[in-house]
Amino acid sequence: MHHFHRHRHAFTLIELLVVVAIMGIIMSIGFPAIVKAANVARDAKCRSNVRGIVQATTAYLADHNNVYPAATATNDLRFINLVGGPGVSTWVLAARPAEDRPLYDYLSGAGGIPLAECPLDKGSSSIPSTVSSNNFEYLGSSYVYPDHWGTVLRSRLNVWSIEAQKLTRVQQPSKKLILSDMSLWVDSGPEQNAWHEPQNNTQTGTIGFVDGHVAVMPAKLPTPEYPVWTNYTTSGYVIPTSSDIENWATHDDYY
Repeated sequence: MHHFHRHRHAFTLIELLVVVAIMGIIMSIGFPAIVKAANVARDAKCRSNVRGIVQATTAYLADHNNVYPAATATNDLRFINLVGGPGVSTWVLAARPAEDRPLYDYLSGAGGIPLAECPLDKGSSSIPSTVSSNNFEYLGSSYVYPDHWGTVLRSRLNVWSIEAQKLTRVQQPSKKLILSDMSLWVDSGPEQNAWHEPQNNTQTGTIGFVDGHVAVMPAKLPTPEYPVWTNYTTSGYVIPTSSDIENWATHDDYY
């Protein structure tokens, strides 16, 4: 009887190095794709959040004579209180409980608190990193509802506040911004402020529009006529009328 002995062939050092090199190449090719796919998924979730909030706003209009949410004596909307929950900031508006937000009754799941968090939320350079890692945690929401705060009608985004306005006032629903994520409202430059992929080297953000559609669009930069956060009462600029602001939509991508 013949006995055949199988001799195990051990890897040589060169073979091991070749395997390691191949694995390194695969990882270098695959890892960026994995990261990109994850960011695409987060971006889609952010759009879904904004779409849900816009739909809730539409339901709110039906119950409030087609008038958009407005501040009251007990709920100063400012820019974060449309939907969300208490943040860790000591600012009184950030501490507003979820049930006091205008859309609380129009959103399922803890009054819509989950929708108030953008998965791409990196915070902003204006938030102390020792206090919070993102806007949702700090302020209770990742999203901004431009409010009619005094006469600050036109800002870095050149946006007219829709707060307390009737739906019939909006002449171009496909261009009228209802809300956006906060990355559009902070200074461009610091990487922390850029949540989405830039377009033409310009910071971008997710925007929800009056007609219901949602898009990621670049921030509009200030102009000599309308600088950043213009307060028309104290700056000496001519206070625009609502009609003036509507006319901006003829040449702006959104307003």
